[in-house]
Amino acid sequence: MLEAARLALGVTPQLIARTRVTERTAVLDKLLPALIQMCEGFPGLLPGASSVLIRLARTVSAAKTRNYGLVGEKELLRQSQLVETAFSRLVSDVALRQQLLV
Repeated sequence: MLEAARLALGVTPQLIARTRVTERTAVLDKLLPALIQMCEGFPGLLPGASSVLIRLARTVSAAKTRNYGLVGEKELLRQSQLVETAFSRLVSDVALRQQLLV
């Protein structure tokens, strides 16, 4: 099960990078909570999940700079907020809980 979770984590950045900017919010809405849940079940995924979230933040940021009126600013802001919230939850809900259990 852990290997399947690692595989899913490994393909996440490629999945997001190949998703149309206009469809990315819907994907992130489902994907990011699942990422947090995977880390709750498998704390060893925390470093990889952090790396994935940083890469996702870069992808969203790049979309903002290349946005030629294709996607509204509100949509890009929502994508940024989703990634930021997921990172915050990853740190507060998962990482800190693991530290308290040790």
